[in-house]
This record gives sequence, structure tokens and C-alpha cells, in this order.
Amino acid sequence: MTNLNQRCCYALCLLLAVPSIVSADSWGPPTVKSFPSENGLFVVTIVPAVSQSINAGPQEADGQRHPNENQPRAEIYSVDSSGALEPLSTVSLVNKVAPIRAIVSNDGAWLATFDNWGAVGYGDTVVVIYRVDGTVVRSLSLEDILVATDLAALVHSASSRHWSTKHRFDEAAGLLVLGVTSGQPEPIERFVEIDLESGSLVAPRRALFPFFEPSVTVGPADPAARSQLDPGEWVCKDGEEVPTHGESDASFERVASSAANLDLPIYTMNGATAKIRGRVVLDILIDRSGDVRCVSILKGLPMGLDEAARSAAFGWRFSPAPKLQRTLVEVSFGHIAQPPLTPSDSRLTNR
Repeated sequence: MTNLNQRCCYALCLLLAVPSIVSADSWGPPTVKSFPSENGLFVVTIVPAVSQSINAGPQEADGQRHPNENQPRAEIYSVDSSGALEPLSTVSLVNKVAPIRAIVSNDGAWLATFDNWGAVGYGDTVVVIYRVDGTVVRSLSLEDILVATDLAALVHSASSRHWSTKHRFDEAAGLLVLGVTSGQPEPIERFVEIDLESGSLVAPRRALFPFFEPSVTVGPADPAARSQLDPGEWVCKDGEEVPTHGESDASFERVASSAANLDLPIYTMNGATAKIRGRVVLDILIDRSGDVRCVSILKGLPMGLDEAARSAAFGWRFSPAPKLQRTLVEVSFGHIAQPPLTPSDSRLTNR
């Protein structure tokens, strides 16, 4: 496998394996919430299960509790001209505790719930479509809706994948329209249509968002960096002593022009997860055989990126020269926006 193919393969593995940076979650007790239809003629009220544990199931045996107490429900009302609520239907929900949000259609015929208390974006009930009589049309997970690259683009927290914006019914077309948003660095909103009668996606799953591929480049550093930055500590191969004399300054362009090996540093998993971007400036000593003998980090980056740059530098090989050569190198870590993958692309591994 060529170096280019290796780097492309590594970049994709990073993309699929490492989600956006994780932050903490805080969940209070589930509460009763109401959501009006867009035209204001109907209201759905979500009543959580009595138990607040996401592992709780119905309790029917001891006779001391109503058999539906531990099952969340949706109470659907019509709104008359005076604003009074008239009960229309009560729907038993398939969530264990409660959904986070719900919408009711403008004709009162359809109900949709979204996500689960305690775990947004996870489980088989991320989106559930009901008829007003309580019939479940379909229950969907995020994996039913989004491909792998889009799942990786979402903002992840300790317990959740934050994926949605505003959802709505299109009664005339018979559709539920989901608003889906990517995470950083620039949030993008896309829409997914689901047929209400069948619960099927109107269009086959495909990538909605561009993805950001880790990118590493190596080039010359500003010659003034040696006087402007802290000198750093020399680290030499095999614990050798740092040469104290005999080196000559050389431009990186000149020594790199005949390089036999100039493999790029690896973008560390931690650095990619945190989307660390920036540059590492290295001062390197090249011995007469063309091997990098000593490296000093003049400017570093966190998450192991400076060490990755130094480790790669020790593997570089240049053309032999009459004497030691000293040169400055800049290693840039960043992300390049790639267009959404097409449905035929083999990298959409969860299709």
C-alpha cells in the first residue's frame, strides 16, 4: 500500500472511529411537557413513566400499582375556539421513561416523538411515528436515518448524540420532515423525509454533510523562528550527544528536494478528537549520511501532536552531505472539508 493510500485509509478510520469532542451531560427528573401543533388546534402532552430509571419496565404483578404507571403516555387534545382542551386520544409510548420532544400534526391524525430521556440520539426509539389511535407506524434509530460519516459529524456528549433541529409534519404530502444538524466546525442543517403511512425514508440513506478529514503537511519554517521561539530541548537518536559544532544552516526546501523518505506524522487520535489545529516547529540536525540525528521542538501542540511530529522526523532520510546540516521544519495539523460521500462510495460502511 502506498504512503498516500495509507494516509487516506488512516484519515477515514479516524473519521469513523472518533466522534466530535465529548462533553458532560446533566439530566434532571423527567417532567410533564406539552407541545402544540403548528396551527394551534391540537396539543400533545407527554407524561413520563413513574419510574425515572431508563432500565425500568412495566410492573403488573403486585396489584399496588396501575399497570400503565411505568409506561409513558401521550395525551392528545383538540383546542376549541375558546381555547379549551377537549381530550382526543391517549397513546401508550414505547419509550422506557419519556421522549424528549413530540409533535402532533395540524389535523390531529399523527404523532411523532423524538429521543429518549437520559440518552439523546441512542436506542431504537429516536424517532417514533404513531397514528392518533395509538398504532405504532415505525420506530427508528439514528442508524436507520444517517450513514456512518454523518453520525461521526454529530456533536457527541457523555450520554447523547445531538442530531436534530426542528421537525414538522407535511400533511398534504403525507410526510414527517426531520431537521438534522451536524456538529463543528460549522453546523449545517439538512432535512430527511419519512413517509407517514409506511415509516420508510422517501429517499435512500445518503451522506448529508461534508466530512472533515485530518490533514498533515510538512514544509519550511520561518528562519526567524529560531530567534523568536524558545530553543527547546534537543533529543537525539539512541541517546547520542548533541553535536556542538560543525553544522551548517540549510534551507528545508533544498534538503527536502532530494529526500528519500519524508513520511508525514500521524494525526493522533486525541488530537483529532479535540480537533486540535496548528503548527509544530522543529529544529533538526541531519548527519552526513542523510539521517535525522537530533530534533528540538521550538513550538508544540497538545494531545501528542508535537511528539508525533518529532517521531516522524526521526524517520526522515535525506541525501548525504559533506557535513552536518541544520534546518527548520514546520508541521501543520488541520482538517480539510471533503464533500458528502456519494451513495456508491464504499466508505459508507453502514449502508
